[in-house]
Amino acid sequence: MDFSLTAERISVKIGQKGQSVDKKKIEAKLRRLVEEFGVQPAEAERSVTNELAKEFNLTGIGSGSGAKTSSPAAPPRNSVPSGTTIPQRAPSRGLSFFMMCWTKRSSVAWT
Repeated sequence: MDFSLTAERISVKIGQKGQSVDKKKIEAKLRRLVEEFGVQPAEAERSVTNELAKEFNLTGIGSGSGAKTSSPAAPPRNSVPSGTTIPQRAPSRGLSFFMMCWTKRSSVAWT
């Protein structure tokens, strides 16, 4: 992987917001994430971009290689439409049944 191209891309993003960064430091961070920690290159780019954005207190920095498309926001995971009733689940007896069988089985002398 050519880390210098990714470092240049990150440097341009940060530079557009009026900050300058050392491309060699960016490249070293990228290389370490990918080679030492096994992070995927796209994720390493997002991580370094976000880290620099926080460091310089920048907003509106697009991270990643730009291959993503925007998608509508998903509803919260635990949201339920109003008026919907959620059936209550009966308590599980699976583990207690297993333990009861295991206790009886283990008390039998095996010959």
